[in-house]
Formats: sequence, C-alpha cells, structure tokens
Amino acid sequence: MESTVDFDFWGTTLQKYKGTAEHVEVPEGTEIIRGTYVFVGCPDLKSITFPSSVTEIRSALAYHVSPISDCRNLEKITLMGRHVKLGNRIFGMGGYSGPNRVLRHLPVIICAPNMLLRELKSEYKVGAVLGYAQLRRDKVDMPSEVEEQYMKYIRCQRKTIFDVAVRFPPLLEIMLEEQIILRSDFDEVWDLARRERNPEVTRMLQSYRGRFARLTTKERQARKAQATLEAEAKESGLYTAALAEKLWRFEELPDGGLRLLEYIGREKEIRTPQKISRQPVVEIGPRAFRNKRAVSIEIRKGIRILRSRAFEGCRALEEVILPQGLQMVEDDVFEGCRNLRAVVFPRGMKWLRHNSFKGCENLEKVVFPARVKHYGCFGEEHPDILDFTGCGKVTLCASAGSYIEAYAKHHNIPFEPI
Repeated sequence: MESTVDFDFWGTTLQKYKGTAEHVEVPEGTEIIRGTYVFVGCPDLKSITFPSSVTEIRSALAYHVSPISDCRNLEKITLMGRHVKLGNRIFGMGGYSGPNRVLRHLPVIICAPNMLLRELKSEYKVGAVLGYAQLRRDKVDMPSEVEEQYMKYIRCQRKTIFDVAVRFPPLLEIMLEEQIILRSDFDEVWDLARRERNPEVTRMLQSYRGRFARLTTKERQARKAQATLEAEAKESGLYTAALAEKLWRFEELPDGGLRLLEYIGREKEIRTPQKISRQPVVEIGPRAFRNKRAVSIEIRKGIRILRSRAFEGCRALEEVILPQGLQMVEDDVFEGCRNLRAVVFPRGMKWLRHNSFKGCENLEKVVFPARVKHYGCFGEEHPDILDFTGCGKVTLCASAGSYIEAYAKHHNIPFEPI
C-alpha cells in the first residue's frame, strides 16, 4: 500500500504521522500502528479514527514507548474494527489503570461500535464505556451483543464509575434512564456532582431525585388510578391524546386518520393504538420503530399501510404481528431485524413493494398471501422484488404456482405450498 502525504508506512504498518490536523483519519488498508511516537509532535491532535483494517496498536518492542503517548490533548479514538489488539498504556502514563482508580481527568474516549468489551484490557474499559455512551446518545447502530456487554459492565461497576459519570453527561444519562443509580446511591452521586458544578448534570439529577420523593396517600392513589387507565388504554387500543403523546409522535393525514411517526416509549412489548382521541390510526410512518429495542410489536387492526423501513435495525425484535386489513407494505420494512423469527403477511394484502429481509439471520418462515402484487420503487411489476441475503434458515410459504414459488426455486430457497 502506498503512503499518503502525511503518513509514512512500512508495508501495511503505520510508522509515522507527519501532519498537524486536529482530527486524523488513518487510511483504509492500514493494519498495524507500531513505533516510537508515531503521533509525536501533534500538540493539537484531538481525535484519531482507525479503519476496520487496523488489527493492532502497540509500542515498538525495542523501546516500549507508545505510539500515541505524546498526544496530550487527545480526547477520543475511534476503532472501526471488530478485533483490535491494544498494547499496554497506548496513551502513556495517563492511561486508565482499572475501575478503582480516581481520575483527575477523564480517560481518552474509545469509540468501538463493533468491538466486544471483553476484548479490551481493563485499563481501557472505562474509556470504552464513555465511547459507548457517546455512540448511544448519537444513535449509532451497534450489535446487540456489544450493547449487552457494555450495559452489564455499567451495572456491575456502577459505584466505581460514579465520579466519571458526573463529568460525562452521556454516561450519566444512561445510568439514570436505566435506573442504575439506586436510591441508596443518590446522596453519593449528588455530592460528586456538586463538586463539578455542571448545570446539565445538576438538572438531570434534580429531575431524577423526584422519583425518590415520598408521596402522600392521595398522590399514590392518583398514580395508581392513572396507571390503571393507561393499562386499560394499551389493552383496548383506545388512547387519549395525553397518553399517546407519552409514547408516540403522530400526525393527522389530509384524507383523515392518523399516521404514527415514531415510537418514543421504552417498552419491550409494543402494541399500536387503534384510535387516539377517537381518530383512527391508519398508517405506520417511515422508520417509526427504527433501531428500537422492542422484542415484540403488534400492529393493531385498522392500519392499512406500513411505510418504508418501519422496523429497520430492530435487532432484538423476535415477533411482529400484522393485522387483517393491511393493504400495502412499502420498501425494506424488515431489513436488519436479526432476531426476527417469522413474518406472516395477512390475507387480502394487495401490494408488496421492494422488500429486503437482508440481515434477518434467524428468520425461519415468511408467509405470503395469494394474489399479492409485487411492485418496485417506481410502481412497475418487478421480477425480483425480494432480498433474503444472509437468511440461511428461511422457508417461503405461498400458493403453488405463485411468483413466490418461482422466486424461491430461482434462488434455491426452501418453499412450502399453502
């Protein structure tokens, strides 16, 4: 690989960066970062992005000096690879050396959206947790296994990272949102936050403290009654506007009825409303559930259209229930739903536009109705409208002699007539 103007290489090993930029992106194809002071003389360097091709960052064996240790203003590194071996103290003596150390300054943030936390040495884990918190705030998509390991670490090490959380709001936000800070912990966290004098952190904790306030008997009864009403509304599908606004963003359509734009609740099992303030809900909007953490989603009767990419990236989603009366399913509704097991399109559905099940690696069965028309992005009848890339377990079920049977045979996908 040829070196660019600001980089010196020996093969695929980066030996020296000669630029002066604040934000550096190492060229794709680089595999190893190794040497004595690879980034020396970069006082303004604030962030480095290492491409997915990088597999190792370590010191030169003869000198044991980190390639990044002289970057005193470095705030963040981004590791795009899934397996990156980091040597000891790659940030020099300022590196983090374990969860019980009290830091005067935050460790270097390590954003590693594709890398399992267990693959990092203990001295880098807090920095990686900060990176995870920032990625989550920025709504960056990460594999579910990666997220699970980070959340497990945050829960298990909660007391040891309080001092870091009050100085890094994205991490504190996670700990409050997931209720990781217990009532018995609050005074300790509050005292740490007071020393930092960060208005954003103070507001977050003041809002959270309200959960611990003692309620009068009348207030408890009112909350219980409200919870009962909310449970009844969710069961029946008949929502008031006030309740719907807690869980959904929605809009009124010109021809009547409502479209659900986005689910903003936190529940793992979701059921869409049938009516909101007596207005029927008739559409699910584009990307309405995108990257949500729901395990089950039931689309209630009355919905006629599922707009494009409605469930895209719902990695935890195992079950979707579609209603009778659904007329159209638009483009790529299920792409990236890696744990989805089955999809049953209802009888009477008329239009199926380009639909990708790409990345639905655990999908076992898709049932298609008879006489459904398969339309492409521009409305024409399309000969190859489905994409099951990566769906090694799937079986397609449809009427014998249908387009689906021909598609399955052409792509060597198991088929069952119904």
